[in-house]
Amino acid sequence: MSSTRIEPQPVASIPLEATGELTLPELEAHFRALSLRELSFEAAQLAAIVDIPTQGEPYQFYAQLQQYLADATEAKVDGYVLFKEYLEAESETWTVKKQALVQMCDRLIAHKQSQLKALKQTLIALHEQGLIADYLVGKHKAIQILPN
Repeated sequence: MSSTRIEPQPVASIPLEATGELTLPELEAHFRALSLRELSFEAAQLAAIVDIPTQGEPYQFYAQLQQYLADATEAKVDGYVLFKEYLEAESETWTVKKQALVQMCDRLIAHKQSQLKALKQTLIALHEQGLIADYLVGKHKAIQILPN
């Protein structure tokens, strides 16, 4: 029996320079390219692996990373909200179009029913005037006028 081992994979791979380090602008660009889910993992991983210094250059670097993560997260949230608003507007637009189409179809149906009623009334009037018989035969169809 063979066992399969699943190794955890990093959420996103960061391209490193030859020195193995990233510049702050590269980190910022990397964070902006991540999804909201990936940003959440990055923030959690950063918090888990970094001993938070209280001052000096390491603190400033950590604070800058946190700011980049916050900025990227805010941009993603804004994007989600804008997309949500777009979808809501599209949904409302199509609802209005659907209502207009339903009204148009109702008018067409009413018009066709009116035409059918007029056709029947014409045949009845012609029959009552004695101009047509009770039973009319065409090549493929027949009309029978029944007393009501």
